[in-house]
Amino acid sequence: MKITLHTNRLEELDEALHVSIQVFEPSSEELQKYHDKNDWLNKIDNGGLLITAWNDKKMIGFSVCYPKGQRFHIWNVGVLKAYRKLGIWRMMNNEIEKFAKEKGFKYLTLNTYKA
Repeated sequence: MKITLHTNRLEELDEALHVSIQVFEPSSEELQKYHDKNDWLNKIDNGGLLITAWNDKKMIGFSVCYPKGQRFHIWNVGVLKAYRKLGIWRMMNNEIEKFAKEKGFKYLTLNTYKA
């Protein structure tokens, strides 16, 4: 399996939103709060980052990050269940760290929630 990553390809945003829904299976309230395309675009357009992970022509993961003061915040990330434990998040995280360093951020933040 060859995994490739894409960064800030906004034409992939709709598919990333679809993968997010598959990963999180959100309630209607969560759908409104975390799956608003304009909110994702705003985060990315204002110095943020969209990373998508691909296995051939299938998107299997994504991450959305954005500046939050002097920190670079990893806001939303997911990998399809069938592709977990293969190092895909590690690959995406490495790209996030590289991007944040290039932009001069000293800190990365991430919130986690028990599912």
